[in-house]
Amino acid sequence: MQDVLYVITGTTRGIGHETKKILLDNNCDIISINRDKVDSHDYKVDLSHVEGVSALSYYLREKIKKDYPNHTIVFVNNAFSLGPIGKISDFRNYEIINSLTTNIFSPLILLKLLTELSNRLYIINITSGAAHSTNKHLGIYSSSKLFIENFLKFIEIENNNCLKVYNFDPGVTKTGMHEMLSRDESFYNENFNKITPNDPALVANDLYNISKELISD
Repeated sequence: MQDVLYVITGTTRGIGHETKKILLDNNCDIISINRDKVDSHDYKVDLSHVEGVSALSYYLREKIKKDYPNHTIVFVNNAFSLGPIGKISDFRNYEIINSLTTNIFSPLILLKLLTELSNRLYIINITSGAAHSTNKHLGIYSSSKLFIENFLKFIEIENNNCLKVYNFDPGVTKTGMHEMLSRDESFYNENFNKITPNDPALVANDLYNISKELISD
């Protein structure tokens, strides 16, 4: 896909990993933001450390202005922290801070960067049914998902370069998060273990097709 830059968080595994594979197979321009650097497309940062994300955002601003000044940008907000799981009274303070930084503060810093640019911007937010349900012991995860969904409504109507926001719910998918919930004794959902999880490769293909539809509208 020509003249489109994908900026995606969390491509080490799961849906993000499969999405990155599809983008590479289609010769797309990619900036992937990860805890680990796997290839030249990756920019290493821990999303739970706001100082590192702030520094990276400055670097990416200059890189996009220099290398992709006329590209349409598709931002895929994929990386998310599931934990901590349990009652808030059982959490350590740093666990709360790290989760909220990963799930809310860092995405907002990246959104600030991307909406400052002159490039046309589309946002695909990987959301979850948990954002609209009350799953016992998933309070921080579910509330964070809901916060991002709500905040993006403001991004979409503000006077900026964002043309469209799409909240993409992949459903229960066979990822590391799914395995973590399956093993966690403090999490209980009557229907969770009855559901056959989706293949992340198929989910990623759906996501890629959605991105193409957004751009072509």
